Amino acid sequence: MSANSNTGAELAAAERGRQTFKVSDHIRLVHNSDGATLLDIRLGQVFTVNLAGSRIFQLLNESVEETEIIARICREFGISAEMATADVRDFLVAVYRNGLIETTADMGR
Repeated sequence: MSANSNTGAELAAAERGRQTFKVSDHIRLVHNSDGATLLDIRLGQVFTVNLAGSRIFQLLNESVEETEIIARICREFGISAEMATADVRDFLVAVYRNGLIETTADMGR
């Protein structure tokens, strides 16, 4: 399912980590001891993420850039920079494709 209508070039740029992300306005987020639950109020769909995913959403809400998110996940979860980079980028692409986050290029639409 893809909730947004991005061109291939925009998605490719997002997948390469060249865009700034923010949580979509239609997403409601509740953090808990297991991670977070997200509700897409536009589509009525519910998503859950683990603790690392919850932390990434917290950092996105603080307008933290991707490279700093990676550094913090690396530090806070005690994983290598390579693993943090791959995991954060994979996560961002997955939630982007599901319309949970937007890029700065999407915001004018």
